[in-house]
Amino acid sequence: FSGLAVKIPAGGSVTLDLVADFAATATAGDVHVFTVSDVTVSGTAATGSASGNPMTVASVAGGTITIAKNGTLTNPKVGEKGVEVAQFQLTVGSTEDVKLSRVLLTNAGNMNRSALTNLMLKDRSTNTTLASAASLNSKDQAVFELASPLLLEKGNAKTYSVYADIGGEAKGSDTVRMYLENSAD
Repeated sequence: FSGLAVKIPAGGSVTLDLVADFAATATAGDVHVFTVSDVTVSGTAATGSASGNPMTVASVAGGTITIAKNGTLTNPKVGEKGVEVAQFQLTVGSTEDVKLSRVLLTNAGNMNRSALTNLMLKDRSTNTTLASAASLNSKDQAVFELASPLLLEKGNAKTYSVYADIGGEAKGSDTVRMYLENSAD
């Protein structure tokens, strides 16, 4: 993880989350620990290290969640506000409930990221806004961090939509195509 350029205020601290998937070949009983052992601050090396909690691989089937495209979207016009740009369904497997705390969607369309702003993730059944993102990040991702995890019960499916403002700098031929890139997203 070189070149993260995380800014930490003097006398302060920063919490970082590491999100990863285990390989399908992971063996039950394997223990993994994430350790930070080398930190450089403004050209000066810091001393000491920090480790997270040990994670032990188990041989049980965990909860699953699948995402699928859902519904039909309209063709929004340049300058429209609060238009639906994505609709998807999350289906929880039958093993156990799942807590959803973040959704990260990547735009693979050709619309410039600066033209897509004020993104909102909404529950379609209640029209409740679950999280928002002011804009896409430098990787064309909309990162929706839920204030508190959302419990999705096993065996159930829920449909969600993403709404956004389409800026005046967008072109009529621009496209928005939101997708989930990694299972950790």
